[in-house]
Amino acid sequence: MIVSDVVAQARDTLLRIAGRPVLGSGLRRHPRFPCFVPVRLSLVERGYALDGAVNEVSRGGVRFREASTFILNRHGAKVTLNLLAAELEGEIVNISPMGYGIRLSSLLDEDFVEAVTDLTRPDPT
Repeated sequence: MIVSDVVAQARDTLLRIAGRPVLGSGLRRHPRFPCFVPVRLSLVERGYALDGAVNEVSRGGVRFREASTFILNRHGAKVTLNLLAAELEGEIVNISPMGYGIRLSSLLDEDFVEAVTDLTRPDPT
């Protein structure tokens, strides 16, 4: 692993702990927000599903972490996932030890992103 990758992962972890958006590289169009929502991801062309959780959400995509210990190379796979009763379609565009980066076929409303992050936001009281 390259030192810059380690530094970026540490920065992202600290931002998640602080509850701030994870901005990532300058290539991001939408800020990412930490969350933890159990979901089932369906691999459309393979006909089977994976249990796991969405651990980041933005208007343009999500980060899905498979419940399995192993992350397999599923780059380019077309997927669907049910998140808050919405069926989202997308494609796996990134694979890392943190999970699968999924680019969604259509943008999420900002209210929907907020609803997802509110599920795991600590109660301020």
